[in-house]
Amino acid sequence: KRLKSIQLPLYAFLALENNLFEEEKIIAAYVDLYRTGEEKLYVSLKLVDEFNQWIKGTGFRGLLSYVIQHIVNSPYWYPAVDDACDYCPYRYLCRYCYRK
Repeated sequence: KRLKSIQLPLYAFLALENNLFEEEKIIAAYVDLYRTGEEKLYVSLKLVDEFNQWIKGTGFRGLLSYVIQHIVNSPYWYPAVDDACDYCPYRYLCRYCYRK
């Protein structure tokens, strides 16, 4: 119901699609490399089964399809009009900043 980010589920999805997991369950976590090195789970251990069903089933595929279609079909984006565009990794894809 609430998506924290799409990046970590995308990694889990791609790993599953390429048979990189030997185990049945995926426990996805962020690693805080900047401070403590501590792992922070994407979902609580109580929700691991639900997360796995979402990633393996059609739920994540549907979300991914929606996000890609939204990116491709959006007529324009609203980036910040300042020097931030110079540091954006997507500036060459952005229809607004491409003119720079």
